[in-house]
Amino acid sequence: MPDIFVAEDNHKKEPVAHTTTKERMFATKHTAIPHKPKRSMFPLTAFAVDPEGVHFATQGEKEKIHLFLRRHFITNIPWIILSAFLLIAPVFLLPFVTGSIPFVSLLSGSTLFVLALFYYIVVFGIFILTNFINWYFNVYIVTRERVVDVDFVNILYREVSATRLNLIQDVTTRTGGVIRAIFNYGDVFIQTAGTEVNFDFHAVPRPQDVAREIEKLMEEARKIEGKSELEEAIER
Repeated sequence: MPDIFVAEDNHKKEPVAHTTTKERMFATKHTAIPHKPKRSMFPLTAFAVDPEGVHFATQGEKEKIHLFLRRHFITNIPWIILSAFLLIAPVFLLPFVTGSIPFVSLLSGSTLFVLALFYYIVVFGIFILTNFINWYFNVYIVTRERVVDVDFVNILYREVSATRLNLIQDVTTRTGGVIRAIFNYGDVFIQTAGTEVNFDFHAVPRPQDVAREIEKLMEEARKIEGKSELEEAIER
């Protein structure tokens, strides 16, 4: 099952209290303006900073998500166009197939209906659903402690890789092509130390911003690690 959970926005409107003009003027002078409650992340977003209501299975109790990434939505356009073609193709091909293949014209209406129903189940259940799941559940997460890569192959199999920020050695980006330049998406490559797994964030939005944020978190993690090592040395 998926290990990414996006909570729904459950904020309810509170009843409005009726106040006089004098009371409102006094409240304006002596009370602070209340902050608006943060809303949960839109489920189909591909780039989110400090998202609200998002959790993953291996998340620590105090671990906070800083970046939540997917491949840019524009990368779905090819299979969406192909899906639309597959959905309308029988309408145009059926008269041609009926006229050119003799035994098809001998089939009853109920048989043709069952064949068409099976065809659309295959298109929806295998092609469309598989491509959507592959995009939706393959996510890249950067917390203030580590980097997590969730590869969701199918409903029965997923692979989760993670490494701590202080083990990252280098972060590079790669963009190229007119489409990527127009929609501002590209690849982010994270190189880790020693035998740790390297991470490749493919076709994510705003790759330069992603690399910049990871580098900032790397510096913070190294400072914290340096302070902890100094404290241990002092205690000894």
